[in-house]
Parts: sequence; C-alpha cells; structure tokens
Amino acid sequence: FFHFSFDFQQIGFYKHGIPSATTLFFELHHLDEIEAKQAGVSSAGHYVRLVVFAPCPAVTTASKGSAEILCNGQAYRLGFHPDSDFVPYDKFKYHLASRVEETGSWDELCAFE
Repeated sequence: FFHFSFDFQQIGFYKHGIPSATTLFFELHHLDEIEAKQAGVSSAGHYVRLVVFAPCPAVTTASKGSAEILCNGQAYRLGFHPDSDFVPYDKFKYHLASRVEETGSWDELCAFE
C-alpha cells in the first residue's frame, strides 16, 4: 500500500518467507549535529527509521521456520529513500501523504462507517 520495500538477508527467510514472529516498526529520532554526522545524514533534525526484529538465525533455519523469540533488530532502508537508514521526517510524511492522495484514505478504501 505505501510502497515500502526492504530485503531480508537471513537464509531462513529465503527458505520459509518472513516468519510470523517478525515485527516491523518505525522509530522517530531527533538527531543533533553530532548524531547526524555519526548517522551519515546531512543535518540535524527529525528522522524516521524502519526497524525489524526478526527471529534468531538458528530458529529461521529450522524445518518449520517459526520462532518464539526475537533477537535480531536491524534497520532497513526504505525503497523511496535508499541513501540512508534515516529518512528525513518531512520526506516520510510527504511519501505517506502522496500515497493516500493516490489511493484514498483508509476509511474510503475499507468503506468504514
């Protein structure tokens, strides 16, 4: 829906797909000048980051591919901002607003009353 793309590198994901225990979330960061430099972004400000917690590799290579614990937290780059894990907040908001403008709001799509 929002055209977010990312790639899972663990071998178990290729064999079994994304396990049911995988959790995706967005973090909002305010980076000062020093943190921005360390993160490799151009200036201080607000940034959004996609983080995925995935099952341990030993679990994802098991025959069933399911997991009961999450141990690998990793940031992924979003397809519309491939230069950095940190997406400027304004760019993130613009991307979401553009997609909603193209598709309609969630209540229009789901005929929510």
